[in-house]
Amino acid sequence: MSEVRKYDKIILSDAKSKDEIIAEVLEEINKKEQSDVDGNLYICYVIHAYESGDNAAANYIVVSDNFRTRNGLYSNVIKPFQYTKPEIDALVAEVDNKLPIDPSKKEKEDRAKELEADIVQKEQSIVQKEKELVTLKEEEATLENRIEAITRVIQEKQAAGEDVDVLEAEKRQYERELATAQSQINTLESELGSLKDEIEVLEQTKDNLEQEASSIKTPEIATKVYVDELKVSLDSDIATKANQDTTYTKTEVDDIANTKANANAVVNLTGNQTINDIKTFSVPPVSATNPTQINQVANKAYVDLVVNTKANDNVVVNLTTNQTIAGVKTFSSPVVVPNGTANTHAVNLAQLNTKANANATVNLTGNQTIAGNKTLSGATTFNGAITSKGANTFSGNNTFNTGQVTFNNKAPICSIAPAADTNLVNRAYAKKRGGYVAVTGGAINLNNGINFSLNLTASTAITVTNAASNIGQTGEIFVARGANISSFSAPFNFRVAQSGFGANEVFSYTVVSSSLVRIVRS
Repeated sequence: MSEVRKYDKIILSDAKSKDEIIAEVLEEINKKEQSDVDGNLYICYVIHAYESGDNAAANYIVVSDNFRTRNGLYSNVIKPFQYTKPEIDALVAEVDNKLPIDPSKKEKEDRAKELEADIVQKEQSIVQKEKELVTLKEEEATLENRIEAITRVIQEKQAAGEDVDVLEAEKRQYERELATAQSQINTLESELGSLKDEIEVLEQTKDNLEQEASSIKTPEIATKVYVDELKVSLDSDIATKANQDTTYTKTEVDDIANTKANANAVVNLTGNQTINDIKTFSVPPVSATNPTQINQVANKAYVDLVVNTKANDNVVVNLTTNQTIAGVKTFSSPVVVPNGTANTHAVNLAQLNTKANANATVNLTGNQTIAGNKTLSGATTFNGAITSKGANTFSGNNTFNTGQVTFNNKAPICSIAPAADTNLVNRAYAKKRGGYVAVTGGAINLNNGINFSLNLTASTAITVTNAASNIGQTGEIFVARGANISSFSAPFNFRVAQSGFGANEVFSYTVVSSSLVRIVRS
């Protein structure tokens, strides 16, 4: 049996509104009920635990859609136990409007508001004056720096016996401007001090007025206006009530209605009706007339008459169900059959024509154009010439045993470097092995080519690698700015030591072994 499960949710932040929180909680509740195999209903007690803000300390209960429907509630939220701050403020304002206000209290509150406005104005004035003070102090510092600099220039020119009258006049102008700025700074600092003192006094006076106003209690009595408004409201409510002598209550109407049968829920003695659900008759229903439509009930006599004119099921060919038919059958008209899908099925003329169509099959002889993709999984032999106009991809190994392979329009493309003596080479590989391979710095890699060129912009030692994998290789090394050759490192070896290299040098080399590359200066 399903139960009502309760859980709590504590809200610690006022970042979300109450409506947003209610929507999230309602989604949680509905998910809990959907996943509950026992069909339990859920309600959540929500508590706003923070102390400030519009919804501070508010609490209420959120119920599921099923709970609301089952209990006839008008909302998924049950009234909170505490008022929110806006609600409290509205109630206080409404009460204040209805109750008389003490003149002395109002006077003190109005005076406090005036002082608050005066304080705000003076604080804004302080901000402006502080900005002016910063500007003046920056100007003061600039003038002091100028006076100091011009004083040094005057002293230097006086020591050199030069005229300094113009510089002295300029210095005196700077000094006058500095005196003016300092006077303005002193005035502003005095004004700022006075404003801050005035604000302190005003704030103290305002606080005293607010305390005095709060100590004056508003009489808790209703004014005549409030009572008159309440009377009008009550009179209106009473006027809308129905007279009990001429009306029924809901309970009375329900009792009367329950004693009557619903015309839509019974079978009438006359008139046409549609009856739903299964009905069981304790005695057979009687029908004196034969049916004239297929949806009418037939009596026993009519059924017996019809059945006696029909052949038994096992001696006729049915329109449906599977049957085995014996004996020779002759059809005076064509027999219509669907397309056969199994080997034992009859086929129609359209299927025969499709199979016999020469344009839809590959003939063993004769010329044909074959469209579509064809996959030949076995060995394929072409005795005649093959003409291919499209792009061809050969994934396996292909061997051309006899005959000449000719490329009339374009050379074959090979992007793979040869790995064996019998492999073809592309133009880039042949060019690299026959021409000079540029070397950066002085490190020669024999795997990269045969002939090498170096351009030495600084003193460089020339080295060589991969001699072991290139034994027997010979080639040339061209060196631009040969004067920058500092040495030839092993396994490079001159039969006769060389020195005094010039601007351009050419050397021949032979790879004798992994530890000896014989080099000769040309």
